[in-house]
Amino acid sequence: MGATLETAPLENPGSHRIRLLHLVNHLGLGGTERQLFLALKHLDRQRFENHVVVFNQSQNVVYDDELASLGIRVWTVPPSCRGVPRRSAFLFRLFRQLHPQVVHSWSFHDNPYSGVIGRLAGCPVRWGSLRGSLLSPGLQRLPWLLRALALHSVSAQISNCHALRDQLEAAGVPARKLLVLPNCVERAEENLPVDLSAAGIAANDLLVGIVGNLRRVKNQLFFLRAMARLLPHRPEAKAVLIGQPIASEPDMPQRLEQEINRLGLGKRVKMLGFRSDVPQLLPRLAVVCLTSHSEGMPNALLEAMAAGRPTVAVRVGGVPEVVRHGTSGLLVEPGDEAGFAAAVGQLLDDEELRRRMGQEGLRLARQEHGCAVIASRLGKLYEQALGKEPREIDSRPIP
Repeated sequence: MGATLETAPLENPGSHRIRLLHLVNHLGLGGTERQLFLALKHLDRQRFENHVVVFNQSQNVVYDDELASLGIRVWTVPPSCRGVPRRSAFLFRLFRQLHPQVVHSWSFHDNPYSGVIGRLAGCPVRWGSLRGSLLSPGLQRLPWLLRALALHSVSAQISNCHALRDQLEAAGVPARKLLVLPNCVERAEENLPVDLSAAGIAANDLLVGIVGNLRRVKNQLFFLRAMARLLPHRPEAKAVLIGQPIASEPDMPQRLEQEINRLGLGKRVKMLGFRSDVPQLLPRLAVVCLTSHSEGMPNALLEAMAAGRPTVAVRVGGVPEVVRHGTSGLLVEPGDEAGFAAAVGQLLDDEELRRRMGQEGLRLARQEHGCAVIASRLGKLYEQALGKEPREIDSRPIP
């Protein structure tokens, strides 16, 4: 549980750090939350003081303890402050108490709180984010006013790939207000192989895997149908789905199990659920897949690359900015189940090709998506937005 205005007195951490306030919907183990955690882990804590505001509690494992270990205060919106008016009042009081130089919303739905409440509270820099496609059904269904405020109330929008930046510009956001900061990934550590025998998987099985929360947008049903085309011709191969359901789509595990049974894949496809050992599991996969309807820059692909695994992905959003087709992985057009199955089969048939693509992906992950480099770039963006060097910031003491 995070701090509240009523229960947690603030400390004065010093007068020369830039105070950042990050807004996020929840702190469950999703892609946005992972990137927020990695950014705060690697930002220079001598230059930046970080606070996180969480709007909703997650039903799944969260990053609270990890953030606390970094000395970062997490402020949870109290249950009594549900609804826009009460939530806005709570945030206004918190903003006025903390005096942040930068308010940064990491969730598109929460951009209006950064833009509108941040302005009313006198915050100099008010950022919003777009980390998933504007064309996704969830964002398309937003009320007109909320969508307009999410797009235009903030002083700048930050996205994790150029594809999303282009969507923002097409939606009328001026180019001068658009920033791109790619996702980062930590280097995979060497680990002992994971024993999956309890799931009916032998040590010599060739595994094809997909990693991600069980959501419609991740399109795991497409993955299953592609596997139904592939696995009958590959007796040495099996497929695994790694991930947990989310509160808004609790029926997804059942839907996927039903599809596995309908396709007759019960002995060849295993749902492993939530795994805390994904970094250790990835080296066990021969091929890592991504089949989403829409994406920004997928963490799952970056983590696969950092583990030296070749990837097969649907060509959507920022995926082509991560996967170099024919070099670090293979790209397939949306909806092409046969083409997807063929691409995975091509990699399963060629161990040397898998090795080369995995090594190239590892090189790209280290050189272009290292967390220290990306966090340093983010810090410079904050400073540039304020128009001052860190030593020139006069950070008011917290009362």
